[in-house]
Amino acid sequence: MFEIYTPKAWFSIFGGSESLRIDDNGYIYTLKEATRVFGGNPCGKIEWSEGKIYGKDFANFTRAPIGYMKTDSDGVIEVYNDVPGFTAAPVLYIKKNVDNVGEVYTAENYLSVIRRDPCGYIKPMPVIGTPTPPTPPTPPTPPDPPPVDGKITSLIPAGVWVVLGIAIFLLFGEEIGEKLSNPVFVISWLGLSALMVVWARHNRKKKANKQANKQQNNARVTKPTPAPTPTPTPTPAPISYAHICENCGKTYHSQAVNPRVNLCNACKKAVKNGEIPQPTPTPQPKPTPKPAPQVDGTANFVQETNGKSVFACPFCGAKLAVPTGKGQLVIKCAKCAKTLAAKS
Repeated sequence: MFEIYTPKAWFSIFGGSESLRIDDNGYIYTLKEATRVFGGNPCGKIEWSEGKIYGKDFANFTRAPIGYMKTDSDGVIEVYNDVPGFTAAPVLYIKKNVDNVGEVYTAENYLSVIRRDPCGYIKPMPVIGTPTPPTPPTPPTPPDPPPVDGKITSLIPAGVWVVLGIAIFLLFGEEIGEKLSNPVFVISWLGLSALMVVWARHNRKKKANKQANKQQNNARVTKPTPAPTPTPTPTPAPISYAHICENCGKTYHSQAVNPRVNLCNACKKAVKNGEIPQPTPTPQPKPTPKPAPQVDGTANFVQETNGKSVFACPFCGAKLAVPTGKGQLVIKCAKCAKTLAAKS
């Protein structure tokens, strides 16, 4: 659908209304006719595929175009009063802007060099030569089929029962009339019919309750999905080291890096049985003690506050704080880098 606005309505602060409407089939309506509840009458029609504009006689067999449209190489739509040719000049120009809105210009204004002011606006910009296909109607949704409950009455249409009833009445009409004249038969027949109706409703209700209970039982019996069994992490194999037996000279493996007794299993068994003397254990190297730090002087105690002991450097007089209760300490002055002994 296309909407045609005047400049006053287009630039209205509160939003103006269009002057004309063109539907998807090309019919032109005024705003009054387009807003009627039961649909208004069009005042013209545009054949987009032919580029022709028709007036109120668009539906007549002898209709004649009142205007012609064509698109030039720049995409501008030119509107003519007569068939476009060498001597015919456009009376209107429709140019597309950046918002896909067509701006309508008169021939004098469009060809002006100083200023161009549109005399109308079309939203959105129409395209000549490719007709807009009408929106196909939505097919109606077919009604849902009647539920089938498994009974014979659900498979045979009601009209068949009517025909069968009329045929039975025509064949056995006299006998049925005699039976109906007997009040005992009528009362018995009505009572039996009522019992059958009550029994059918009770059976249907019982079947529905049974199905509901079955669904609840299935929901209860459903077991939760078992959690996946975690894959145990393989324990790494112990690392063994190769050694040479001091007694027999054979190579054996042990997890100790430096064994205390460097013997293989056979030699250890022989030593235990007294066949060979027990070897002297290999002395383990003693750790080298760390050298005592070199002390340049003794720090002077100043005071104790907030769980810290404050000392003064005898070389530069800088204040040094250390935690209280640490005993004999060796501290380094942050100012002169001297090593000092202190007792907190």
